[in-house]
Amino acid sequence: MWNPPDSTDRSGWSGSGDWSGPSASGAAPPPQPWQAAGAPGFDPADPLISPDYAGWWARSTGIIKAGWRPLLALQLLGAVISLPLLGYVSTQSAFNTRELQKSLEQQAVPEPPDFGNFIASMFLGVGGSVVSYLLYALVLLAGVRVVVAVATTGTADLRSALAGAARRVFPLIGWQTLVGLLALVAFCACVLPVFYVLAATAVLPAVVTFERGGVIARCFRLFHSDLGASVARVATVFGLGLAVSVMASIPSIVLQPGAETSTGPLVAGAIVMTVIQTVVQVAIGVVTAPMIVTAYADMRARVEPLSTPVLVQELATA
Repeated sequence: MWNPPDSTDRSGWSGSGDWSGPSASGAAPPPQPWQAAGAPGFDPADPLISPDYAGWWARSTGIIKAGWRPLLALQLLGAVISLPLLGYVSTQSAFNTRELQKSLEQQAVPEPPDFGNFIASMFLGVGGSVVSYLLYALVLLAGVRVVVAVATTGTADLRSALAGAARRVFPLIGWQTLVGLLALVAFCACVLPVFYVLAATAVLPAVVTFERGGVIARCFRLFHSDLGASVARVATVFGLGLAVSVMASIPSIVLQPGAETSTGPLVAGAIVMTVIQTVVQVAIGVVTAPMIVTAYADMRARVEPLSTPVLVQELATA
């Protein structure tokens, strides 16, 4: 059974190939013994790749336990920057909702309300969403690098992770936009294909981090390499995220503003809802980042010979 590296071990992972990190010359790591036949295989000592669900779960939870501090720090960095803007947008939205309800309730025959404030809030919300999404993409990609670093050395340098992730932010946004369009087409055809598209592209951040070009096609190929294993891992990630999100939505329903809500409670409720949503996003990010990376590694190992040193070398030469 694989055990997470000790936080004091900075020499690299010690598997059957006794790898100790990329060479100074930048040469590719030597082939591992289980890859000698040129076919996909699994090393029981590999910190990211596992042959079954139990191994994937053990590696994922082991990385979470060993690296929750840098993963949490990374998520909090994005949350602290975006929280004030999101809080302001949420407060303005609550004000507009209250005014709309008042306008409708005070008229026997409702007339079209003034949507000027709504339009202004919409543009403000779009601006806030753009900034928040850029931060989200940066944190998402940096999380992939943090997971690999924790799995191989037991520690992570957030500055290096963010610097490496910054170069892939716009490619990730571009590919995610295409996925969104693909999901929209799938939704127009039938609701069920949307879940298929989202499941197949769940490892998109990892593919964008480690590989170049043909990202969406690559996601589908990896997903279908072993459909049962892929579905089990992706369903677990989605299930955990959905369960936490549903639990967090309860306070949002309770704090929904009404026409008679005074300004103080309205502002407090909007801020509380924003904080709850941010905390939930942080928690989901910490838990699912290792699971997505290890799921990607498992899927790819079923398509081609792969080891963690290969992934590390790809990050170093990206």
